[in-house]
Amino acid sequence: MLKRIVDNGFSVRLLGSMLRLGNKYAIDHIENKALRVLHHDYPKTLEEWDALSHDQFQIRNDPQLRSSTTSEVISIGHEFQLYTILPAAYARYLNQRLLVGSFRSNTPWY
Repeated sequence: MLKRIVDNGFSVRLLGSMLRLGNKYAIDHIENKALRVLHHDYPKTLEEWDALSHDQFQIRNDPQLRSSTTSEVISIGHEFQLYTILPAAYARYLNQRLLVGSFRSNTPWY
């Protein structure tokens, strides 16, 4: 059943739910799958980050979220003490904010 749910990629909401349910009810395979996806999309080394191409992301953007997908990942990282995903998540968040900000105005981002 989990395979059918995630054929189009994982949403951040789904990953958060998987972590919460897996943690609360000790369902290790659900929690571990969510952790693998997060660690894949937000690697802890620069070498893994450089090797990851944008078409390999397993987390899809959720248009129903009011905040960005990356900011939700940052929240999940803090909630579950997943400190190894946070540097990559903050880097991606800042990169997105800098790009969006530079296109919104004629002023430089620095």
